[in-house]
Amino acid sequence: MTINSAQKLDTGVYTCKIINEYGTKHCECKLEVKVPPVEPGLAIIRPVKDITADAGETVMFECHVIGPLDTDVDWLADGKLIQPALLNCKMHFDGKRCRLLLNSVHEDDSGMYTCKLTSAKEELTSSGQLKVIPSIEPLFTRKLDVLEVIEGRNARFDCKVSGTPPPRVSWGHFDHTLVESDDVHILQEGGRHSLIISHVTNEDEGFYTVIARNPHGDAESAAEL
Repeated sequence: MTINSAQKLDTGVYTCKIINEYGTKHCECKLEVKVPPVEPGLAIIRPVKDITADAGETVMFECHVIGPLDTDVDWLADGKLIQPALLNCKMHFDGKRCRLLLNSVHEDDSGMYTCKLTSAKEELTSSGQLKVIPSIEPLFTRKLDVLEVIEGRNARFDCKVSGTPPPRVSWGHFDHTLVESDDVHILQEGGRHSLIISHVTNEDEGFYTVIARNPHGDAESAAEL
């Protein structure tokens, strides 16, 4: 006997009986039909919330979800995919909670942050607004990092500074103030300030400082090349 497309209702005891002129014989077997587990559909049970923070604080966006095991999570800032190395952040997903941790936020980080959930069948999003209140006196939300560079390559220092009004920034190498030249380039994009030294040699080694000033005070960061 063959049961095609067995269902849960087919579970039970089946008997095979043989009868002839000499008597009767029978045997039994038990059939159990197991229904495969149904994966839950993708759903957001606690959406991303708006956050207001002061410059320099750490903030965390969180989204609670249920869904299949193959759910992928991406975070976007103002519609653009976030790259943790560029934004100084960390992401974590344990199957239920999606988290985005932003370290030492700057007013330039203000915007709409979106948690994007994708499974084989569905796609959902949840968004929250981040508002970062700038500091009054100069404040480095990202300080200079120590650099190790191969001779002949370019070296780049980056920092972010908050302040109201936006501070003026100056760069120095030991006691020497740096200005634009063929080998020294000073860049600014919003609150991000960068110093690029082209074709470094051993003469470029040493401590570099960046000083931010506005009418309310000043702040300094230093690192070694």
